[in-house]
Amino acid sequence: MPEEAAQIAAIEGVKRVRQDEWSYPTTDVTPAFTGATTIWDGSNSAGGIATKGDGVIVGVIDTGIWPEHASFADDGCYPAPTGWIGACDQPADGTQGYTCTNKLIGIRFFLDGYIGTGTYDGLFNSGRDDNGHG
Repeated sequence: MPEEAAQIAAIEGVKRVRQDEWSYPTTDVTPAFTGATTIWDGSNSAGGIATKGDGVIVGVIDTGIWPEHASFADDGCYPAPTGWIGACDQPADGTQGYTCTNKLIGIRFFLDGYIGTGTYDGLFNSGRDDNGHG
């Protein structure tokens, strides 16, 4: 396991770190992809009660996000997660801000290294992306 992944895995409360060596954004909607099948179908709980992931916080390191996307809409059925100490970092470049909700509970971005390469296009100095990845 690379050093960064090992450091994340050592944080109290982190249950699993998955690192893939993809060179392009990818997504999958199945619980099997994230290793959460037993949480989804209830086979890991007493009485076989399916939780559909209730109470699970998933952290994703990705190319970015578009918080207004319908998939992140908080329709009021999601309670605020207990113990969450994350942040909803606002854009550093003055572009349109965003609001985190009980469904999208945090947005962080780390661009210093990318900016330092001299190849950064300056489009978003925020947690946003522009390739339709959500």
